[in-house]
Amino acid sequence: MFIQLNRWRRLGANHGSSFFARGSSQRFVDISMPAFKLALFAVVLAAALSLPPTTAQAQLGGIAAAVNDEVISFYDLEQRLGLVISSAGLKNNIETRRRLRSQVLRTLVDESLQLQEAKRLEIEVKEKDLDVAKRLIEKQNRIPEGRFADFVAARRISMDAVVNQLKAEIAWTKVVNRRLRPTIQISDEEIEEVLERYQASAGKEERHVLEIFLAVDQTGQQESVRRAAQRLVEQVRGGADFQALARQFSQGATAAQGGDIGWILEGQLSPELEAALAALKPGGISSPIEAPGGFYIFVLRQKRVRGGVDPLAVKVALKQIVLSLPGDAKPSVVERQQSRARDIAADISGCDDLAATARQHGVGKPGDLGELHIGELPDRFRSVVAGLAVGQASPPLRTPDGLHVLVVCSRVEPKATIPDRDTIIDRIGRRRLTMMSRRYLRDLRRDAVVEYR
Repeated sequence: MFIQLNRWRRLGANHGSSFFARGSSQRFVDISMPAFKLALFAVVLAAALSLPPTTAQAQLGGIAAAVNDEVISFYDLEQRLGLVISSAGLKNNIETRRRLRSQVLRTLVDESLQLQEAKRLEIEVKEKDLDVAKRLIEKQNRIPEGRFADFVAARRISMDAVVNQLKAEIAWTKVVNRRLRPTIQISDEEIEEVLERYQASAGKEERHVLEIFLAVDQTGQQESVRRAAQRLVEQVRGGADFQALARQFSQGATAAQGGDIGWILEGQLSPELEAALAALKPGGISSPIEAPGGFYIFVLRQKRVRGGVDPLAVKVALKQIVLSLPGDAKPSVVERQQSRARDIAADISGCDDLAATARQHGVGKPGDLGELHIGELPDRFRSVVAGLAVGQASPPLRTPDGLHVLVVCSRVEPKATIPDRDTIIDRIGRRRLTMMSRRYLRDLRRDAVVEYR
């Protein structure tokens, strides 16, 4: 089974987003609760999250950091590490935890500051807010209604870690919506300018890019942030889910979308960022790129001609055969199962005879994933499925659940479109709101007393 959500929905009073016009020349953007960055939404969750046996239990009661006299315990840190490791599809071992610990601790410090600011403003996260968030997760991940807790428990994920992250996300969203959102104004002239640029660039090549941005907010932080960025690159090159890490760690405007910048033309970015992108082939990941304000990590997903069909908007009907393969399987077992999966894929000639093929090879009944857009698939599956014809099987794709062989049963190509005015308003508003919220958090960090133990 894999979990997907790459189109982020917004939660608010009406569980949506609206825009208010004032006069003929400007619009006020009402961006209700933006999507949670919780990586549980969009990735495979199957790894066991018990602490490594070498972790001293006595240490878990100690203090990892103090934020304005509020404590973050080692237990809190280890629980969040477990959630991040599972959601990114990483190996749950001491080395992985060591590499991620400092970045996860920084995230917990930021969340503590966000919750403290919400408390200062007398903003509460109510039980109904959490219930709405959980129901949304269930709906978007096809979890039976009311079974979220069972889903989490079955995967040995800490419910406390999940709820704590949700609380911080919801609280900070409410703070930003109250303090910053009313100040955002987008003029009709800005919208027209974006539309004109888009129309003028029709027929030119553009690139679909994912990013992780790590900010350098304080003097002397440069090298530590560079090392943190390099550790994330190494995790992705080792098989971690880029978008899961982006949701957890990126401080850019696209974090809630898993770092998905969307389609950009050559020349739209600064020279150092353009140079890094130019060196990438589709599917490639950059090393950390130093730029004003911090470090970027890019993944080049694919290229296309502007004005053409968006490959991620293609709708496919999928079925799959899954072969079990534990994450700690011996190399000989891995090779044997991969060879078996390749043989199965070679015998598949379409969806109609998939059940017969499964029986022939002595594997379980194929799973029907239904219809979905390629953009809704986990990142590691997208490029593979995008290249499959109807009736064609994928090569074996490994996840914590095992080896997946996917088969495309149908495929519907969308019509080429240009973004409408509301889409443009949404993009501009969200980008500005995220930049403003990042400055807000930076000021909270500057004024805080943070002690790392």
